[in-house]
Amino acid sequence: MDTIQQPARPADLDVKAGLTQQLEGRFPVSRYDYDGVFVLVIYWEESDHVGFETEARQVHDLFVNDFRYHVQLLAIPAVKSHSYVELQIIDLLHKNDHSSHLLIVYYGGHGDRDDGRNQKNQLREKRSVWAGCQRGGTTVNWYEIQPRLEKAEADVLILLDCCYAAQAGRGREQKEPNRCELLAACAMGVPTPAPGPRSFTTAVIREMKIMLSNSDEVVITELNRRLHKQESKVAQSPVHIDLRGASRRRSIRLQPRIETAIEPIPQQHQQDYVKMKVSAYGLADTYPELAKWLKTDPPRNISAIEIEEAVWAPKRMHDFMYDKSLPGEEPIYNRLAEVERDDVDRSWRSMENFFSTISGAKNVIGVALGQGETAFRHLQVLTSTFRGAILRSLSSLPEFDEAEQIEKLVHNEQVQAAGLSEPLQIRKIIVTSSPPSDDLKIDCAPFKSQSSNDVLPDGTPVFIEYKDYIKEDRFRHGQDLAYVARIEKLARLLNIPTTKFHTLKCMHWFEEREKSRFGLVFEIPHVYESKLKSLKDVIQNEKGALRPSLGERFRIAYELGLALEEWHSVNWVHQSICSPKVLFLQPKSPNLDTTNWDYSSPFLGGFEYARPNTEPSTPRRVEDFEVNVYRHPSRQGIPTEQFHKEHDLYSYGVLLLEIGLWQLATDLFKQREVRSEVGIKPKKLREDLLRNAKTRLPLYMGKDYMEAVCMCLSGDFGVEVDDKAQTHLRKAFHEKVIDVLAGGLSLR
Repeated sequence: MDTIQQPARPADLDVKAGLTQQLEGRFPVSRYDYDGVFVLVIYWEESDHVGFETEARQVHDLFVNDFRYHVQLLAIPAVKSHSYVELQIIDLLHKNDHSSHLLIVYYGGHGDRDDGRNQKNQLREKRSVWAGCQRGGTTVNWYEIQPRLEKAEADVLILLDCCYAAQAGRGREQKEPNRCELLAACAMGVPTPAPGPRSFTTAVIREMKIMLSNSDEVVITELNRRLHKQESKVAQSPVHIDLRGASRRRSIRLQPRIETAIEPIPQQHQQDYVKMKVSAYGLADTYPELAKWLKTDPPRNISAIEIEEAVWAPKRMHDFMYDKSLPGEEPIYNRLAEVERDDVDRSWRSMENFFSTISGAKNVIGVALGQGETAFRHLQVLTSTFRGAILRSLSSLPEFDEAEQIEKLVHNEQVQAAGLSEPLQIRKIIVTSSPPSDDLKIDCAPFKSQSSNDVLPDGTPVFIEYKDYIKEDRFRHGQDLAYVARIEKLARLLNIPTTKFHTLKCMHWFEEREKSRFGLVFEIPHVYESKLKSLKDVIQNEKGALRPSLGERFRIAYELGLALEEWHSVNWVHQSICSPKVLFLQPKSPNLDTTNWDYSSPFLGGFEYARPNTEPSTPRRVEDFEVNVYRHPSRQGIPTEQFHKEHDLYSYGVLLLEIGLWQLATDLFKQREVRSEVGIKPKKLREDLLRNAKTRLPLYMGKDYMEAVCMCLSGDFGVEVDDKAQTHLRKAFHEKVIDVLAGGLSLR
């Protein structure tokens, strides 16, 4: 029998050894970012404003007295000004250009407007030129000198207090490893105030002193943010530019030098530690990049980093398929039917082919900046595809329906290392027939606001989803326990920490009998604010920059498709997919003005009638058009057939149509027709949705996206014969819909 061949990757142990070697000798770190800081303060020897020299000397005193840096005052002579400045910069670099140093250049004086024309009077980009006087006099072509600093091995900070200062930031495309930052007093073509109480230099000195008193450091991005506040009293908004553009390190930090030696903490007394699990794609190829990340700009009190284990997830999934310790007489792969083996083999070969195409590159992420990001996303898609193939193969095995056998799988080391324990835990809950338990049930008394957002008594922010029921239905023919069992099982399913399933964690459930409703209490992750917004609200209300970009819309569609595929892999159907039940959260940010939503991580809520695929669904007439527009034709009115996975895929197709057109499905129909006595027949409703998809989506999202939407709406996935777990349908959905959506992830 053929077996899966793993690509030639370094072993996990080799990755661990490589990381350890890369980090050797880096820790403990120095308390300072730089071994030396060298400052050049420049002003004009002869100028039409004496205040430039005064402020230059104040800057000199700041860096000498408050920071204890090496500082040189430089007065530009009126004769041979340009060559003099250039020689001083060359000398600064010759003596101090080292990767462990920081070079600071400050200039205070006039800036020349530079008319932006060449000798032939043709337009060109405005450039940075310094001037001794506001009108006439000698000049320095700073745009010719600054590139020397931009190519330095040292980090470089340029502070320009002159008119038109931001012109020094034009045309920069360097991608060097170290930082070179420009903090300019004003934008291009804009004058700045003369020396005095409202000058840029006065504000910089004042804000630096405040920052030193508060935190004993000055981070340039934070200094820039403070200068933009009204309290800084600057007349023009400063401009901060990273002249090297591609650096991943944080902004330059200025720290006062303390001369007294500080004894390092003995190793045996260093008891505090943090355990981190770092997830990475292509770990075997990227560990040099990972080591560089760990070594670059660590906190001052890090004394050591020890690599305990390095795991390549696809390899772990591969090993899982051949693990002889799993339940059964032979490895899982050998027990699969030929079609399932082909599915697994094909997805693995795709990963092999991917690695062979980049085998000559240094690492996956570092192929090139743009190409590397594409490679990273492609590997992410390939890994998801391989994981999906494994889950489909598992669902075809008899033990996938046996709680005892699933329990053995959940606690298997290979299963946990492969990241497959989560769906198996959920599957165990689904197949377990047990009476309701009260361990997640709580009293509704803590919740006073009666709204979707509330807090627990301990202050934990939560989101409450209410489920109404018809009292007569619940207590008819002994259905009481069945209702409780279903809501309790749903709460248990959603209580498992999930990432691939894209659901919030359900902490508790309660009942309000007087209002005939249940409540599910969801925890809001600590990285988010307590606010939530539905996809429906985003489509209707968000404008301008707050709306998702084209690439973000593809991401929303793709992540929701993966979530649906994950739920179907454990044989659970949602039965109520629609835009009001797709939720976004707002990331916490130190910038209080941030109002963007996290479009990269949509959450799927509203498991109103969710249930195992094998249980019969409850027939229930629904006449609400806003609900029916998402429902499969056979599930509108009084349902004519049991709910299947195809019905979820239909609802998902309506969702894709809304995301593609950026318009709610209900708005595609005339209100006169919706409110008529006969309404819109289910067959015509689907035909109208398909017509909108075929005629409008190619323009907005492309032909491939349109075809994926039409496939979901029509149900024509090309699957004529399927097994009990509908593995062929799930495979076709992944290949013809999920993979198509993945193609749009590179868009911005």
